Amino acid sequence: MAEALGKLRARLGVFAVLGNHDFDVDADEMTHALRSQHIHVLRNSHRVLRHGSAALWVIGVDDVWYGADDLRGALRSVPTRDPKVLLCHNPLGIHRAAAHGIDLVLSGHTHGGQVRLPVVGSVYGRSKLGVRFVDGWNRLDGTQIYVNRGIGKVLLPVRVACPAEIACLRLRKA
Repeated sequence: MAEALGKLRARLGVFAVLGNHDFDVDADEMTHALRSQHIHVLRNSHRVLRHGSAALWVIGVDDVWYGADDLRGALRSVPTRDPKVLLCHNPLGIHRAAAHGIDLVLSGHTHGGQVRLPVVGSVYGRSKLGVRFVDGWNRLDGTQIYVNRGIGKVLLPVRVACPAEIACLRLRKA
């Protein structure tokens, strides 16, 4: 996986956070593998991206399910006025993100519901937050969140009415 991700190229860097399956296996080993591919792994930390006079803070936290996330620590020394994007594998981080004034959260984890039926919607892969944060764009207070469906599957080897997704987002100065 790390070698495949290592082929990604981005002018200002490639960033990652760990998810529940990374912690199930070995979080430190996964961190090392990703970093050996020149990927910035944000484990309760941040990086600032500068383009001309503009600054964007990219904050990453460890997985919420493992109680390993430390958003307060990750935000230490980040100016409150500057725009902030939080990489948080699990959308459960939206409440803390909104409380800390994060502008945008990028999450995954839910596989978009993975199995969706007409009228019923997602019958599998629901978030503990209900269907509201299973996939796509949403908002909580002043914080926007995008939950990516991803390309994987969990437990069941199928996706039903829930296509895999690799999103390409373009951020623009407001």
